[in-house]
Amino acid sequence: MTIKKTKIKLPKFLLGVPVALLSLKVFFGGLFGYLLAHFLSGKLNSVILGTGNFKFHFHHWIMGFVMLTVILLYEISPLANQLFYGFLGGVIFQGISNYSDWHRIFSKKH
Repeated sequence: MTIKKTKIKLPKFLLGVPVALLSLKVFFGGLFGYLLAHFLSGKLNSVILGTGNFKFHFHHWIMGFVMLTVILLYEISPLANQLFYGFLGGVIFQGISNYSDWHRIFSKKH
């Protein structure tokens, strides 16, 4: 007799429930960031920089991560609020969760 393991697949939006319990501002900022990034995906060109035989794909989640890091490190006051932190978190989450190539940053030119 074999026991068959079943995987329970929950919708992605349920991942936001713990965040909503901590802060509604972060949750709604994240929801808006995720939805905006999802809406704009495919409508804007990706930023790809080439150097020598390699190209660097500057994913939108990387841009969001860099912005979030700079804002947190330097405490840029107009942007240092929970709503904006959530927004950038939503952009980062959308970029990582919706694309299978999110981790491909450097590649060879063809």
